Amino acid sequence: MRSMSAGYRGANDDGPANVGRHALVFVVVVLVSLSILSLVGLLLHFFASPPVTIKLRGQEARQSGQAFTWKGIALGSDPATVRLDHPGLVLSGGRNGLRLGTAGDKGTSLKVSFLDSARGGKAYRVQSTETLPTLDMNEVLAPLVKVHGRPISRSCREEPLYGARECEVSWWLQDVTRLEVTLRIPVPPRNPPGILMVATATNTYLEGLALWPGMAR
Repeated sequence: MRSMSAGYRGANDDGPANVGRHALVFVVVVLVSLSILSLVGLLLHFFASPPVTIKLRGQEARQSGQAFTWKGIALGSDPATVRLDHPGLVLSGGRNGLRLGTAGDKGTSLKVSFLDSARGGKAYRVQSTETLPTLDMNEVLAPLVKVHGRPISRSCREEPLYGARECEVSWWLQDVTRLEVTLRIPVPPRNPPGILMVATATNTYLEGLALWPGMAR
């Protein structure tokens, strides 16, 4: 009887050692749970993409929540909206009802590609051409790299015909926008006023509507 009683008490032992073991297990489970929750919170914070206000050469835009803006022209705007900031906008006809707008802004020439009126006449591409008073490519690219990070591609080649080195740099933004920059950098002994910069911002979704008119509107 004594051995059976002892065995029974061993199976249901609530002594200090067993209670301490249970408490330790409980603490470990709680700590592991908190660690998992902290990790999940960190991942959510890391991958979250709140609207970010940016400023590119005097023009403000938002990488998410609003259309990307280049030189005061928001991709997706119609000609009437573009004329609010660029009253000198001139429109000409193109293929399949597409229209091309041209304008000037303080030494910068602008070309704006619009969809046809059936698709709202929205601007799907903005291209600017200007000469910058510097011969330092890094000085030109630094503001863009600060905003967008490292470009997805960057290549340079010599252009003997122009006596210059030509570099092409491109970014994909958070939405459907592609930004491409071409820099023509003079090399000695030529000494022109500075770097010729051609920048093209494109909404690739609207560009698809322009290239394939049969796509769903």
